[in-house]
Amino acid sequence: MFELPLVVFFLGKTRLVAQFAAASATTGCRVVRARHASVLDHAASEKPPPGPLKGLLVVVDYAERWPVQDLVDCLISYQAGIRADKRTVPVRVLLLARPSGGWWQGVRGALGEHDLTAVTADQLAPLVPAPADRQLLFDAACNRFAHRLECADITSVERPPKLATDPEYGRALTVQMAALAAVDAAARGSTPPAEAADLSAYLLDRERLHWQKLHAKTRTADGGGTDETAITTTPEVMGETVYTAILTRPLPKPDAVAALVRAGIADGTLDAGRVLTDHAVCYPPTDQGTRLEPLYPDRLAEDFLALNTPDSPSSGDTPAATAITALLTTDPDTSPPRYAGQAVTVLIEAAQRWPHLAQHHLFPLLRTHPRLALTAGGPALIRLADLRNIDPDVLEAINDVLPTERNLDLDVAAAAISTALSNHRKAAPDITTEQELIHAIHHGTRLSNAGQRQKALVEAKKAFTIARGRVGDATDARSVAVAMTQADLGVCLAELNRYEEALPVLEEACDLYRRLTEDN
Repeated sequence: MFELPLVVFFLGKTRLVAQFAAASATTGCRVVRARHASVLDHAASEKPPPGPLKGLLVVVDYAERWPVQDLVDCLISYQAGIRADKRTVPVRVLLLARPSGGWWQGVRGALGEHDLTAVTADQLAPLVPAPADRQLLFDAACNRFAHRLECADITSVERPPKLATDPEYGRALTVQMAALAAVDAAARGSTPPAEAADLSAYLLDRERLHWQKLHAKTRTADGGGTDETAITTTPEVMGETVYTAILTRPLPKPDAVAALVRAGIADGTLDAGRVLTDHAVCYPPTDQGTRLEPLYPDRLAEDFLALNTPDSPSSGDTPAATAITALLTTDPDTSPPRYAGQAVTVLIEAAQRWPHLAQHHLFPLLRTHPRLALTAGGPALIRLADLRNIDPDVLEAINDVLPTERNLDLDVAAAAISTALSNHRKAAPDITTEQELIHAIHHGTRLSNAGQRQKALVEAKKAFTIARGRVGDATDARSVAVAMTQADLGVCLAELNRYEEALPVLEEACDLYRRLTEDN
C-alpha cells in the first residue's frame, strides 16, 4: 500500500525531520534516504528495502534541487516496488525544501498526472516569534551547549542585548548561534558579539582556530601511535577546501579530487587525496562514498562563502576571487561539471543576503555563461528572478537559452524570469511597438506554459491590441501578426473554459488566415 501523505516542510527542517525519522524507526518503520544520482556513483534509491516491514518512510532532503521528473520517477518507483512485492505496509514520502511557491506547484501538478494526489504541504512558522520564547530557547540552548562543550560554569553568560527586539532573533537558528557564541565566549573569558549580524563571523573565526589546532598537532601521540585527528593541511588550504565544498556539496571521491585540482587547491591526485583526507577529519562525510562534506547549517555555509569572497572585482586574484570561475566555467563544447547546479544554487541563496556576491560574481558569471543557470533547476531560477537589483542583462541572457517548448522542470521558472524581464522592459524609455509586441507574445507563451492562464490572457489581449493597431497600411506580415495574436487570444479564453467568448475570436482568426492564404 502506497500512501501519500506526502508532507513537505519548508524552512528550518533538517533537525526536526531527523527527530521524526528517529521516532519512526523506533516503531519498526524502515527509514530510507533517497539521494539523487548527481551526488552518487550509483543511481538514486529506486526500490524499497528487502525484508519484513511495518512501514516505510522515504525522506528526500533538498527536494527542490531534484529535477521534477526525476523526483516523480523516484516516487513512482517506490510505489511500483511495493505493489510488485504485494506488500500492504504504509509508505510515506517526506520531501524537505527551503523554498515553496512555484517549485511546489510544479511538483504537485506533475504528481497529479500520476494519480499521486493525496498530498499536503506544510510551511514551518518561526519557532520563536515572541520575546519570552526567545529567552527560553536561548537559555535551553546555552545549557545544552555548555554540556556538550564540558563548560561547567555558565553563570557569566548573558543574553544578547537585542534578543527581545531584533527581528533576526525571531529565527531559531539565530538564537541557537547566539547561545553557542555566548557559551564559547564565557568559557574563553571573552565577549560574544552584541549584534546578530556578527554571529557568523564569530563562529567562523572559531572554526578556523579549530583547523589551526588540528594542524599544530603532532602525528605521533604519547603512546607512540598515530593521532587520527591531526592534519597536515594548513588552515589557509583548509579554508579554500571548505569554500569549495560549500559550492560543490558532497561528491564521489574522483569528482572531489577533480574539483580540488580544478580550483587550484591541489597539484594532482595524490595531493588532492591528502587534502580530502584532512578535510574528512574536520567534516566527516555522511556517505562513505563521498568527500567534501560542506559546512552546516546552510546559513553558516553561505555566510562563510560571502565573508571569504571579495566585495569588489578589483580585489585581485585571491583564491576565493578565482574559485567560482575556475570551478564552473568550461569550454563551450564541454558539459558543465556535475556539481554546477549545486554551486549556482548555493550562490543564488547566499546572494539573497549578500548583494556583493550577486553583483561582482554571480551576475558576471551568468551573463557570460547563462546555461549554467539552467543546471541549477527551476526553483533556483525563481529565486534568482526575485533577487533585488537583478541585472536585466542576466535575465535576457538566461531567457535566450531557456527552452521555448514545454518543459516540466523549467516552465514555472521561465515564467518567473519572463515576468521579471517584463517589469524591466516596461521601464525602458526607448522600447518600440515592434519590440513591445514580441515581448507580449513571448511573455504570454511563458505564462501559459506555466499554467498561469489568467495572466497569459492579459498578455494575449495586449499583443492582439498592439498587432491590430499596426494594420493601418496593412501588409501581409502585419496581418499575419493580427491573425496569430487573435488565435492566441482565443486559445487563452478556451483554456479558461470561456468557450462562448473563444469561439468567435477563433473563427475570425481562421477567416483572416484564409484570406491571407488566398492572397498569397
